[in-house]
Amino acid sequence: VQLANGSSLTVGDTPLTGDVSIGMRPHDLQIVEPQQQVNGLRGKVVSRSYLGASVQLMVDCGLERPVMVQRYAHGLGRIGEGDEVTFHIDPDRVLTFPGSDQKAEL
Repeated sequence: VQLANGSSLTVGDTPLTGDVSIGMRPHDLQIVEPQQQVNGLRGKVVSRSYLGASVQLMVDCGLERPVMVQRYAHGLGRIGEGDEVTFHIDPDRVLTFPGSDQKAEL
């Protein structure tokens, strides 16, 4: 799947064709070393929030909205606001939905 920022993600089997929206569960994203080849994105941490045993990072990857990454706090080290991070997602964990991501009013 080609993303709006020029990056691409490999997704698992999907019957969808044409424009699709993707979703990723925050806990399915794994932070990896920057030099690793990944099925994922790179970006800058814009916020870090402690949630008890876990930490939520909001990462600006050049998309319309920041990407939320949630990991156990003990595995994140000193990653904080302004740091560059790379994260990986298993292709089978990328969720696909028909159509482009459009804002709608309720």
